[in-house]
Amino acid sequence: MWWMPAAQSGDAELLTNIGSMQSPESWSPDGKTLAFTQMDDPQSRSDIYMLPLDGDRKPQVFSRTKFSEGSPKFAPNGKWVAYSSNESGQPEVYVRAYPAGERIPISNSGGTDPLWRHDGRQLYYRLGDLMMVVDVSYGGSLEVSKPALLWRGSYLAGAGSACGVAGPT
Repeated sequence: MWWMPAAQSGDAELLTNIGSMQSPESWSPDGKTLAFTQMDDPQSRSDIYMLPLDGDRKPQVFSRTKFSEGSPKFAPNGKWVAYSSNESGQPEVYVRAYPAGERIPISNSGGTDPLWRHDGRQLYYRLGDLMMVVDVSYGGSLEVSKPALLWRGSYLAGAGSACGVAGPT
């Protein structure tokens, strides 16, 4: 994985070469950590890593299991990461405290491609051709509402659909 100034005013710089098929996914709100996915085995299973951009820039495992995890997205407050995993037998959306901690299931009948609202009070995700939403509140821990349908649409599977749910094309 490489980066370079958007204005191409400098040379490209290698960020990490720990594996293959790395995909940058989300920046922490302070811009100091990059969440990315990487294919870690020949069966096309992806895992989630965090790359701190200070210090030695050594990638750190966030979620590495025998299942496929993808689409990590930092919450606007930087304390939570939403992602998808197929550990239940189908892709589902979860939120986990960052850098480590409890994991909270978000979807209950499938889900991929999570995305936080700008203020962190809602989390959106796809369920095939459905766009779903949960309300989020922050107390002693993260609390979420039951999933609700926002709208139905036709979607192509994106690069973030690492766990294998694609809507109609």
